[in-house]
Amino acid sequence: MAIETHNIKDLEGIFSNPFPESINIPWELKPRDYENTHYRYEMEIMAMLCRMQNPKIAFEFGTFEGFTSLVIARNTKPSARVFTLDLPWGSESPSSYDRFNASFVKCRYVLYFRGRPEERKIHQLIGDSATIDLSLHRCTMDLIFIDGCHQHSYIENDTKKAFDMLKKNGIIVWHDYNTTWPDVTPFLESLSVKKPLFHIERTNYVIHKTNEKE
Repeated sequence: MAIETHNIKDLEGIFSNPFPESINIPWELKPRDYENTHYRYEMEIMAMLCRMQNPKIAFEFGTFEGFTSLVIARNTKPSARVFTLDLPWGSESPSSYDRFNASFVKCRYVLYFRGRPEERKIHQLIGDSATIDLSLHRCTMDLIFIDGCHQHSYIENDTKKAFDMLKKNGIIVWHDYNTTWPDVTPFLESLSVKKPLFHIERTNYVIHKTNEKE
């Protein structure tokens, strides 16, 4: 089932806060893909989603080098908390990873939020999302970003855990819809039969927003 595409401004009505007048992205750090206009636009959209959702607690599957973690922290209130989960640095990838996903485990060189003022808001969790126990976070998250291992079993696992952790009126954002990762798009299109999903125009983001009845 195809997922409807919407401009970010068309989705303003599902959020508690209006479309933001400003956002804050630390481009001075010049992250990987800094010169890629698509990457820059997606970071801007993530910042906008944070401003409109205004999460008290956010969770990220897949820290990588922590730039998205920093963007989330910069565009939420000072009292907000951001949990981010990834495998330990210098570790071997789990045997269940294929070679493409495993390559991302070994090519991390910097942690962008380290030493920044926003680091106090960010709680780094170390482990494999397939096996880590996240039950303490059940029904606590206002915003969850899924961008970890892109294999079907992990996307399914991370999505299940995300729905378990999500609060009413919370939002889940998946990355890499309509990309060359072969498992992401079929999984999300299958999920869209059961859950209302929206693709954000000019991005590889798909979102789900819960309501009071869910």
